[in-house]
Amino acid sequence: MKTSGDQFTCDRCGRTAFLTASDVNRSAWHDVERQSTQGRTSRLYCEACYADYKQLLSKQDIDFTAFEAEGRKAGDSE
Repeated sequence: MKTSGDQFTCDRCGRTAFLTASDVNRSAWHDVERQSTQGRTSRLYCEACYADYKQLLSKQDIDFTAFEAEGRKAGDSE
């Protein structure tokens, strides 16, 4: 009996999994859209790499908030 499913490969660590459509472990894989200076890219992360990615996003959120605050200060001085 052949089982149909999909091969998942983490774009960060290379971990792979073959999962059927009803496999509960599908929720441990995360599609991420990322905007960079190069444009928009799609990445697939396993649960462990997604947790690390969320930590990176938290740091970037702090930097982005500071970036916007600096812009408001510059606008106030004009």
